[in-house]
Amino acid sequence: MSQTSDQPARSSQPGGLDLRAGAKAVHRVEGRNKQALDTGRSRLIVAGVAFALAFSLIASRLVELGLVPPAREPSLAATQVGDRLGTGRAEIVDRNGIVLATTLPMASLYADTQQIQRPRGLPSGCGPCCLS
Repeated sequence: MSQTSDQPARSSQPGGLDLRAGAKAVHRVEGRNKQALDTGRSRLIVAGVAFALAFSLIASRLVELGLVPPAREPSLAATQVGDRLGTGRAEIVDRNGIVLATTLPMASLYADTQQIQRPRGLPSGCGPCCLS
């Protein structure tokens, strides 16, 4: 049984691979395996196109934001300083609702010791702690 040069040599290896020296390693996929590979390839192509589209949309929006000047002033920057809400500090209460701490409006008095010219003429209520 001699083989002629017109017919390809049959491989005795499983999977139909011919491992002789100089032979091309070609693996033919047929049946369910071929269908699974085709499905996987088409899914990869669809996913690649979707990612490319998403990337191009984001890139074009970034270019638009960077190069095109805004048509109007942003609404946040256009608000006046007097429009801010004037909320005070809330009272601190315990779980029974009893007030533990609150904010009282008080006048503040302080003295900058570097600006006092005659420290001896200070009232007697201001002791050495005021002249530190």
